[in-house]
Amino acid sequence: MSGPPPSTARTQDDAEVVARSLEHPELFARLYDRYAPDIHRYAARRLGDGAADDSTSDTFLVAFRIRSRYVLSAEVMPSKGLASLYRALAALPGGSVVGHLVETASGRRAIALEYHTRDPCPGTEETLRDQWPLDPQTYRVLGMRMLVGEKVVGGNSLVATAVVDKAGERG
Repeated sequence: MSGPPPSTARTQDDAEVVARSLEHPELFARLYDRYAPDIHRYAARRLGDGAADDSTSDTFLVAFRIRSRYVLSAEVMPSKGLASLYRALAALPGGSVVGHLVETASGRRAIALEYHTRDPCPGTEETLRDQWPLDPQTYRVLGMRMLVGEKVVGGNSLVATAVVDKAGERG
């Protein structure tokens, strides 16, 4: 892609658009309008004009389908974005709030949003479930877990975050 990297303000605006698009899907078109020309140009150089149209469409279709994962992985989210996120998550098919506190990989107790989003695992009738543990006081995402049955088979755990003035500083 050409040009300078996006500014922090533009990146924050993009994150807000993605978060709000969970409740208002038509807003995602703003990101298409903003980035499709650059993606198409890149794809055309690599694949040719004909394949670039399909590649660009496929890129945005995949991004649209998995946008909730992007929002859930954001480390800093304005409170307005969190409110939109949780209203939208409650309405997604296959989603639920786990009826008990779960333990994160770092040992913290958390509320968990859960999604049955994948096909059954080979050799079993059980589906792979994704869980996003939330801090019960702040509702911030603490990580992600993947489960088959009741067994945790992957994921990550957020231990600490900080907002700093400059890249490389520690909070």
